[in-house]
Amino acid sequence: ARHDDNALVVPPADEQALATAILRLVEDRPLRERLAQSGLATARGFTWQRSAEAFVAFLRRLPEPAPVAPAARAALELFWQSRGRDKETIAALENELGAVLETLATIRKSTFWKAAQPYWRWKARLLRGAAWVALAGALGACSLSSPAPSAAKGVVLVSIDTLRPDHPGCYGYAPPSSPEIDRLCREDGGGDQPTLTLDSHTEQSLRSLDLL
Repeated sequence: ARHDDNALVVPPADEQALATAILRLVEDRPLRERLAQSGLATARGFTWQRSAEAFVAFLRRLPEPAPVAPAARAALELFWQSRGRDKETIAALENELGAVLETLATIRKSTFWKAAQPYWRWKARLLRGAAWVALAGALGACSLSSPAPSAAKGVVLVSIDTLRPDHPGCYGYAPPSSPEIDRLCREDGGGDQPTLTLDSHTEQSLRSLDLL
């Protein structure tokens, strides 16, 4: 990348320089068009032919291999033999797994398996119904026993997928990675209350949110 030729280059971790460059692109149409054309011309220079020629030239510049000492050759041969044994073990495990999969496929095609499917579907529906009844009863008991709130409160839910809890500053992370989230935690007194999820997947964990 060449600055002002086929890109706008900014220093790493410089948010102000990045914002300035973005605004410059938004406001300067001739600059956008010039950088786009120059970028396409640069990209056309990276062909498979040129990559292959550069790689072959690199290989030809490598020095001649030095002779291998007998001790080093013996160590390499032992390593290669151990790798061969590992390959044999992996092949045996693959064959065993293939046999298990064939057995499972045979079971799925059997008359007994097909006859049992209506029973398992009926049992799954029964268990789901029982779970919904139990949940409705628990929610009803909570609504009867919980006092009415004195005043309504607004809730702002910030959900960031795949964010580790040890990387925001409000949880003790030293680098300034989340200044706005840290400010909200300081103002609302949050950040020190543990939160648990019912599942490690995004969809299920968001469904389980309980805002009190």
